[in-house]
Formats: sequence, structure tokens, C-alpha cells
Amino acid sequence: MMIKSINETPENQLNNKYLINRPNIFGRLIAVEGNDGVGKTTQIEHLSKSIKERLGVEVFVLKFNASQITHEAISKGKASNYGVYTNTLIHAASLTDQIERIAYPILERGGVVIADRYIYSLIARGVVRGANIKILTEMLSFLPQPELILYFDLDPSKALERRQNRDAREITYWEAGCDCFSYRSIEENFLEFQSQVRKQFLNFKNSPGFHILNADQSIQDLHYCVLNKINNSIKLQHGQGYRMQEVKVKYDNK
Repeated sequence: MMIKSINETPENQLNNKYLINRPNIFGRLIAVEGNDGVGKTTQIEHLSKSIKERLGVEVFVLKFNASQITHEAISKGKASNYGVYTNTLIHAASLTDQIERIAYPILERGGVVIADRYIYSLIARGVVRGANIKILTEMLSFLPQPELILYFDLDPSKALERRQNRDAREITYWEAGCDCFSYRSIEENFLEFQSQVRKQFLNFKNSPGFHILNADQSIQDLHYCVLNKINNSIKLQHGQGYRMQEVKVKYDNK
């Protein structure tokens, strides 16, 4: 079932107009999603470079918790093991702040905004932590709909292997879902939590603009897949405008 959760009241119509119906948008909003360890950051770096070199347009990478306004609150919330809805709202505020202050001006100038995780991450992780899918969707429905959502799919066991072989950074408490699972080791926690999150991500497969890419391939091959998907899906060209819409999430847990 398609969930559209903007209530048709004058107040919400006003907010929706301010956040979504921007008449001078000529850029592109692309979201990159995936579990921890699938290679999102690397692919976003390659994609950003390719767009700048090929189109000569401005590119901004919108990061999950990069807002200076919410950074301290997120750090304190993690330290005090905050609840799932508080977690979601603070990260949503981080996204909103970056969209309003940085992303919209770039889109109005015809640039490209790449979201390094977006609302699908908030929903997938929130549901695994016990939140209600409808409540989360309603909470996040005011954010703009990306033209394209690229989900990098990889078995968590392979993601864990990549982390152990390539990444010197240790698995964190939150990446392993230690707030909701308590296995004997952080590696076991990681596998269980990331497997559950992956299932939730795959439930979005019929959402508008949602595409699943196999991340179990070389960095270069996956980069080519990303470029082909963008070219085939949105015909990325400088100066082509589009109308922002509210996020539409189609969630199928059958």
C-alpha cells in the first residue's frame, strides 16, 4: 500500500509548500542507501568526481549526521542510549538542516545533491529497533523525494569481511545494534542487526525511484553500474529542472 501521510490541513499545506514545492529547482537529488560496510562512501566519492568532471556542475554530499546544529545532540543521545523515535527525529533534523541551508541553494543553481543515506536508513533501522513503520513514515514525509534511490545490496557476512580486511576502524556499538541485540560478540551482533536491516531495506523495492544494485563486485564495476543506472533513469543533464515532491514510501513486508 502506498503511504501518503501529509494531512490536508492548511498548516501542513503551508509547511509542505515551504519544504517541497520549490519552483526554481534545476538540480538533482540522488540518495545512496545500504548497510554498513557495503561501500557507499567510496562509491559516492567516485560518483561525485564523475559528475563534476563530466557535467561541470556543483555537487554536495549530504551526510547522515553532519549538521553542526544536531551533532552534539546526536553524540549525547548515543552516549545515553536514546530511544528509537528520538534517534529518528534528531537524524531527521540533521537532514532537514542540511537540505534547507545547503542543498536547496545548490539545487536551485542546477547542481547535484547526493545523500549519503536518507530516510530509508532511518526507517529500516528504526523498524528493526521496534518502531512502527507508519509512524516513522509520517514523521519523515515532509522531506523531499529523491529522483533516484540507489540501494547497494550485500550479504552482511561479506560486509563484515570487508570491514575486517579493509577498514581499520572498529565496529561500533550502533553499527552492531547492541542497543537491541545482545549476542556473545560484537561480530555476531553486527551480523544479526545488519541482516534484519537488510530485510527492511528490501521491503522498499517497489518505492518510486528505488533501485537495488549488487554491491558484491569490484569498486570500478559497481561505479559503472551506478553511472548506467543514473543515465538510464534520470538522464542527468545540466539545466534540466524537476518538481520536488513529498517522499512516497511503498513498504511491502510480505
